Amino acid sequence: MYRCAKCQRVTTARSSAHSVVSDIRPREYTHRANAIPVAGGKRRKRAKRDDRGGRGWEIRSEILVCTDCLPEAQSELNAKIEALTASA
Repeated sequence: MYRCAKCQRVTTARSSAHSVVSDIRPREYTHRANAIPVAGGKRRKRAKRDDRGGRGWEIRSEILVCTDCLPEAQSELNAKIEALTASA
Protein backbone atom coordinates (compact mmCIF):
# COMPACT_ATOMS: atom_id res chain seq x y z
CA MET A 1 0.00 0.00 0.00
CA TYR A 2 1.20 3.49 -0.82
CA ARG A 3 -0.18 6.96 -1.47
CA CYS A 4 -0.22 8.05 -5.12
CA ALA A 5 1.67 11.31 -5.64
CA LYS A 6 -0.82 12.50 -8.30
CA CYS A 7 -4.29 11.71 -6.95
CA GLN A 8 -3.31 11.36 -3.24
CA ARG A 9 -5.33 8.13 -2.90
CA VAL A 10 -4.08 5.25 -0.78
CA THR A 11 -3.94 2.18 -3.00
CA THR A 12 -5.11 -1.30 -2.13
CA ALA A 13 -2.76 -4.00 -0.94
CA ARG A 14 -0.65 -5.71 -3.64
CA SER A 15 -1.36 -3.05 -6.25
CA SER A 16 1.61 -2.17 -8.42
CA ALA A 17 3.48 1.08 -7.92
CA HIS A 18 5.03 2.87 -10.89
CA SER A 19 8.07 5.06 -10.42
CA VAL A 20 7.90 7.96 -12.89
CA VAL A 21 10.45 10.69 -13.46
CA SER A 22 8.79 13.95 -12.50
CA ASP A 23 11.58 16.46 -13.11
CA ILE A 24 14.75 16.50 -15.21
CA ARG A 25 17.56 18.93 -15.95
CA PRO A 26 20.01 19.20 -18.85
CA ARG A 27 23.61 18.38 -18.05
CA GLU A 28 26.95 18.66 -19.88
CA TYR A 29 29.71 16.22 -19.06
CA THR A 30 33.34 17.20 -19.64
CA HIS A 31 36.03 15.09 -21.31
CA ARG A 32 38.01 12.93 -18.85
CA ALA A 33 41.34 11.40 -19.81
CA ASN A 34 42.15 7.83 -18.67
CA ALA A 35 38.83 7.42 -16.86
CA ILE A 36 37.57 4.00 -17.99
CA PRO A 37 39.63 0.92 -17.02
CA VAL A 38 39.72 -1.82 -19.66
CA ALA A 39 40.61 -5.39 -18.71
CA GLY A 40 43.85 -6.65 -20.15
CA GLY A 41 44.99 -10.21 -20.75
CA LYS A 42 46.32 -12.65 -18.15
CA ARG A 43 49.56 -10.83 -17.38
CA ARG A 44 48.95 -7.50 -18.99
CA LYS A 45 48.34 -4.26 -17.19
CA ARG A 46 44.89 -2.74 -17.24
CA ALA A 47 44.66 -0.19 -20.00
CA LYS A 48 42.62 2.98 -19.63
CA ARG A 49 40.42 4.74 -22.15
CA ASP A 50 39.16 8.29 -22.35
CA ASP A 51 35.62 9.28 -21.45
CA ARG A 52 34.33 11.50 -24.26
CA GLY A 53 31.84 13.42 -22.16
CA GLY A 54 28.83 14.97 -23.89
CA ARG A 55 25.32 16.18 -23.18
CA GLY A 56 22.47 14.43 -21.48
CA TRP A 57 19.69 14.57 -18.92
CA GLU A 58 19.80 14.02 -15.18
CA ILE A 59 16.84 12.94 -13.09
CA ARG A 60 16.00 15.60 -10.53
CA SER A 61 13.11 13.76 -8.84
CA GLU A 62 10.87 10.70 -9.16
CA ILE A 63 7.36 10.03 -7.86
CA LEU A 64 5.28 6.91 -7.19
CA VAL A 65 1.98 6.85 -9.06
CA CYS A 66 -0.88 4.37 -9.35
CA THR A 67 -1.84 2.61 -12.56
CA ASP A 68 -4.67 5.09 -13.21
CA CYS A 69 -2.35 8.13 -13.06
CA LEU A 70 0.55 6.58 -15.02
CA PRO A 71 -0.40 7.82 -18.54
CA GLU A 72 -0.92 11.37 -17.28
CA ALA A 73 2.44 11.41 -15.47
CA GLN A 74 4.27 10.08 -18.55
CA SER A 75 2.65 12.66 -20.83
CA GLU A 76 3.70 15.46 -18.45
CA LEU A 77 7.31 14.23 -18.59
CA ASN A 78 7.22 14.09 -22.39
CA ALA A 79 5.89 17.66 -22.49
CA LYS A 80 8.76 18.83 -20.22
CA ILE A 81 11.33 17.12 -22.45
CA GLU A 82 9.88 18.73 -25.57
CA ALA A 83 9.85 22.16 -23.91
CA LEU A 84 13.48 21.81 -22.80
CA THR A 85 14.69 20.60 -26.19
CA ALA A 86 12.80 23.39 -27.97
CA SER A 87 14.37 26.07 -25.77
CA ALA A 88 17.90 24.67 -26.12
